[in-house]
Amino acid sequence: MQNLLKRLTLRGTILAISFLIWACGTQTQPEENADKTAAHTSHESSTEAYDEKRINPAVPLPDVQIQKTLRPTVTHYLRLKDALVMSKADSAVMFAFALATALEKPDTTGMHTASGIAFAKHLQEVKLYSYLIAQQTVLAKQRQFFLQLSQGMYAMLSETGGAAQPLHWQYCPMYKAQGGTEGGYWLSAEKAIMNPYFGDEMLHCGEVQQVLRFD
Repeated sequence: MQNLLKRLTLRGTILAISFLIWACGTQTQPEENADKTAAHTSHESSTEAYDEKRINPAVPLPDVQIQKTLRPTVTHYLRLKDALVMSKADSAVMFAFALATALEKPDTTGMHTASGIAFAKHLQEVKLYSYLIAQQTVLAKQRQFFLQLSQGMYAMLSETGGAAQPLHWQYCPMYKAQGGTEGGYWLSAEKAIMNPYFGDEMLHCGEVQQVLRFD
């Protein structure tokens, strides 16, 4: 009789332990899944927040006068960019010269003081690289100077609010300029990537890093 009781007690203990193991397993699995789901959700939220912040930089309020002054400059810059996208060196010369010429005698009458100061700060840089492109017939050289021109244009427009339309600040990590500079930037009126540094070779290589809005 005692042996029977011992066997029953042992069997009950084994069943109880088995039940506890099963119960713990079923309880921890949802917790693990919940942790994974939360981590995944957190990652998505941080990415969305980063993108939202990244493509909506703060820009100055629009200055109607400087937008009027820079309208031809922006137009010629965008046409120059398109010429480089199509690998047309002759057209790039023409539009670069037009860009530089448009800045020779800018009308600064009525500009806000802050906009006028920012405009003057970047004026010579933009003119210089426009003329350097206009003096080149080799695409590789034009594209190298276009990188520096684009950085000057970005600084001028973002600090003055000097464009009457949204502009996309785009980036290609594959471009390497002479001297070791890695990555190429440019401004575009369209969101779609049309790469001015490679043309057909890598036409859609790049990404939108910012959208400059001036309204």
